Amino acid sequence: MCREVRVMSRHIHGFNESKGYCSETCPDVDSAFSDAWEEIKDMVAPRCEDEAERAIDMLCEKVKKVGTEKLREALCSAISDKMEAEGERDDLKRQVSDLESEIASLKDELSLAESA
Repeated sequence: MCREVRVMSRHIHGFNESKGYCSETCPDVDSAFSDAWEEIKDMVAPRCEDEAERAIDMLCEKVKKVGTEKLREALCSAISDKMEAEGERDDLKRQVSDLESEIASLKDELSLAESA
């Protein structure tokens, strides 16, 4: 499998696995801004209500871009790094096992040669 496909696969798996660490936060952010808007909309002059609501919506999107989306991406990246490290660890364990088998085989050959 080519490197780009492996990286994309790890990223997708990392995103899915990240939800186990922390559920998606954008719906909560949307809800918080919606609740805030319900609290303050009566304080806004009726002629400015649409503009104020758009400003709140834009602020919500900015908060998600600089906060929740960056944090999710960082979490996905950390999980991908973890998965890559675990894969490397497993490869090294197999190499160690192979070398231990080779050492055992060489010891057997040495014992046979010494006894001959």
